[in-house]
Amino acid sequence: GGAGQSPVTDIDDTAADAGGTLERLRASPLDGDAFSDLAVSMQGQGDPNGTLAMHRIAARRDPRDLRVRAWLAEYWLATKDYPAALEQLDVILRLSPAARRTLPPLLAQWADDPDFARALANELAGNPVWRRATLSALRGGLDRPGAAAIHTALHDAGGLHRREWAAWLDALMKAGHWDVAHDYWSADLGAHSPMGLLHNGGFVQPATGQGFDWRIGARPGTYTEFEDTEGARGQAAHLVFSGRPVASADLEQALALPPGSYRLSMRARAVALRSDQ
Repeated sequence: GGAGQSPVTDIDDTAADAGGTLERLRASPLDGDAFSDLAVSMQGQGDPNGTLAMHRIAARRDPRDLRVRAWLAEYWLATKDYPAALEQLDVILRLSPAARRTLPPLLAQWADDPDFARALANELAGNPVWRRATLSALRGGLDRPGAAAIHTALHDAGGLHRREWAAWLDALMKAGHWDVAHDYWSADLGAHSPMGLLHNGGFVQPATGQGFDWRIGARPGTYTEFEDTEGARGQAAHLVFSGRPVASADLEQALALPPGSYRLSMRARAVALRSDQ
């Protein structure tokens, strides 16, 4: 109803008769459950417009009623009003931790529809509490078009965090989509000319730890730091070992190379290095 008007004014007595719903509404016009029951009654009588209206009133009267939110979400999905559907799904995902486990994989599937993908990207740009789970679900289905569409839309709008972009590149690389990952990564650098086979070989720029750049981690027994060194062009990577066996040094870079033969050249110097072997 409008401002100052009771929402039960124009309700048909016969539609509201089931379970004494009309009397409940007259006694308590803010009773969300009563409007929900009324919506069910109208649906059974084949009144789609009344059913929608009562569900919308029920959602306003009882915003935490997930059954009503689910009905509205399904309705707007069926009518392809995706922003309206996501408004309802956002409430469900914020109120229900269980939904944050079950709904994100469905969102990733629905993002096959470009219109839904655009609406979902706009919703994710607001950093909802279910953003992380949804991006993870999208990365789990890399062959679906929505995964790339949403990550690209967020990235181009400046709304994708660095760690999220790195996770997207890592997922592509792990799945064997090396060329696609390299294209995304090089475009992000603004590289318009062919790049060298080894990126940042002189450690001139700070290592980003993502994509096809240098990476250092937290490998037990060793760590890596970059520092100015006499005679080096740029900086040098200083690999520090703490006196315990390690399988490999804490420095790596992924390479995207076509088939062929290659030679890697580097300059290295040992300082105070002692080993039983």
